[in-house]
Amino acid sequence: MIDITHLHKTLDGQHVLKGVDLTIERGKTTAIIGSSGAGKSVLLKHIIGLLRPDSGKIVIDGIDTTSLNDRKWMELRKEKFGMLFQEGALFDSMNVFENIAFFLVQHTHLKKDAIKEKVQEKLKIVGLKGVESKMPSELSGGMKRRVALARAIIADPQILLLDEPTAGLDPVICASIIDLFKRTQERLGITFVMVTHNILSGFSIAQKVAMLHSGRIIATGTADEMKSSEDPVVQSFLKGVGFTG
Repeated sequence: MIDITHLHKTLDGQHVLKGVDLTIERGKTTAIIGSSGAGKSVLLKHIIGLLRPDSGKIVIDGIDTTSLNDRKWMELRKEKFGMLFQEGALFDSMNVFENIAFFLVQHTHLKKDAIKEKVQEKLKIVGLKGVESKMPSELSGGMKRRVALARAIIADPQILLLDEPTAGLDPVICASIIDLFKRTQERLGITFVMVTHNILSGFSIAQKVAMLHSGRIIATGTADEMKSSEDPVVQSFLKGVGFTG
């Protein structure tokens, strides 16, 4: 689905991405792990076109995105991408219905009844009913993530990017949200790309894990392969975040 080749990016004089190579498979979940400052969010912004590489390329579903102008990139985002931001990032001034329906209202010609039907469909997928009129301030942290997921999948994207999707959640709620992500990905067949510091979450949901270190992907594999890696940097990172099994 996504092929990243020799990707380089310098920001504010710092060489952040130093030749990233990564293949993201269609219909699967890829978790990108690494310490703070490793360049994970910068890589995510390149995948969705918010940043352009200094060199290298990203091919999405056969399209070389490095040659796209701003208008073409906007069309590609609308067609293929959904985005789940840190801590949900719901619009505080909009209720749940308005948050989820926002993209459809702004970028489609669907009638009100059709939009209402799609919003209710997505709320059912994320396990929420009867909350359409609630404001974000009335929701728990877990409910906000569920609403944010419904908003992210409202246009039936082919690729969903998740930026630290469990940040700030307690372990019990985190586990339920990760289970929801897993069930949603399997049900809809969306390609998930998740940046996370939560190793247990990443390992439990991802078919492929990639570790970004010093601007490069230094290891890829399944969760079990990463756990048993002989790379000292990988093992040091896993131990440093408290991962023991």
